[in-house]
Amino acid sequence: MDLQVHRVAPMGAAMGQAPPKSQNGPLGVPKPRLTAMTAAELQCMTFDPIRYVAEPYVAEGLTLFAGKPKLGKSWLVLDICNSVARGTYTLGGAHCQEGDVLYAALEDNPRRLRERMDKVCLFPEWPERLTFWTEMPRLEDGGIDALRDWITTQPNPRLIVIDVLNKVRASKGRNEDSYVYDYRSVAPLKALADEFSLAIILVHHTRKMGADDKLETVSGTNGLTGAADTILVLDRSGEGCTLYARGRDIAEIDTAVQFEKDTCRWRVLGEASAVRRSSARNKIVEMLRNASGPMTSKEMADVTDQTDNAVRRLLPKMVKDGDVIRTERGKYASPDINLGNNGNEGNTSGAAVAVCAPVTDVTAPAEAPDNVGVSQRISENPGGLHG
Repeated sequence: MDLQVHRVAPMGAAMGQAPPKSQNGPLGVPKPRLTAMTAAELQCMTFDPIRYVAEPYVAEGLTLFAGKPKLGKSWLVLDICNSVARGTYTLGGAHCQEGDVLYAALEDNPRRLRERMDKVCLFPEWPERLTFWTEMPRLEDGGIDALRDWITTQPNPRLIVIDVLNKVRASKGRNEDSYVYDYRSVAPLKALADEFSLAIILVHHTRKMGADDKLETVSGTNGLTGAADTILVLDRSGEGCTLYARGRDIAEIDTAVQFEKDTCRWRVLGEASAVRRSSARNKIVEMLRNASGPMTSKEMADVTDQTDNAVRRLLPKMVKDGDVIRTERGKYASPDINLGNNGNEGNTSGAAVAVCAPVTDVTAPAEAPDNVGVSQRISENPGGLHG
């Protein structure tokens, strides 16, 4: 994404020289582009901070927003549009910079948009700064020109949403390479966003097959994800919904989100890795942090009051998420544990490893010396474990 650039006087310039003029033009006017410079010239340049439309998820430039069909993508982008037009908040706390918004809802009609706005908009008067289109030409057949005309007639164009990509992309050439086709399908939107320093969200779908890398779930080739500045992925699994973001100008974000049925708005619950942990997961994580060594699923089940089968099903997911580590066959430990500190490394006796029950749950005999281990205390006083 092209950054807004200001030239400054070279180092050593005479004092009293007039400051450089900003290259930022009026809103809705293409900004000057600087495409060649020396390293010395680059050193003497200053750059405006990244401008967010919905911080920290959507910045100026092209955002490709993908998710499974009927998951709620359109509800989220409608909420973002409405929040930007008013300068309020979306996702329960993401601040939106106020400005003019165009929502090309190409799979909807006025009746459906009216019904959805009735639920999403909390104000009696709907914003004048939000414009809806239910039809537009394909990008190569006048679509880019139509978007440009809208931009240049608005006092403060901030956001354009196109829902969905397949409604505006060109047809694929008979022998055209898939990567080249995907890239050229979105490149004009990327160039338009850079030209006017605004944000464009392009709604798309994900593949049916999952992947460890969320970017690999986006339907199509890397031509789509490579051309966009930011990738947003709305996903749902057995552990709930997540909103993942990665881009050139934003930090990687993976948050757990929830769709509020009463307001039809999405809300961030917190960092996905933390929210994924159920009560059972939290018990295991805390237990292993306090353990003196690796433990088996049976030992963990006994202490956390769960069945061995339930713990066995949970442990592979926890290993994948980085909550626990597998130290050897059938034994697990906290990622924070130092296996060399407690003398358990290399233990092949088959004896039970020390249980990590809280200290308040263990009643040690008064004569027991301080260096007696938790396992020994439990064996000497089996009634000391409660529950």
